[in-house]
Amino acid sequence: MAYQKTGRRMGEAHHNAKLTVEQVVEIYLSREKQEYLASIYKVRQGTINSIKTGKRWKHLTSKLEKDG
Repeated sequence: MAYQKTGRRMGEAHHNAKLTVEQVVEIYLSREKQEYLASIYKVRQGTINSIKTGKRWKHLTSKLEKDG
């Protein structure tokens, strides 16, 4: 379970999480359009953008490498 330094839960352990670790990895590595991904995962396009740019789920996406 991931925690911030303040003791708050992060990622799918957070009570408001709508995505799993596996889904975030798929989103981050996907080459599909953000609007399409948002409709598939039932989240806003801004959420997808935040994952892809590393603003959200940084504790996970910073460890991943994008292709090309």
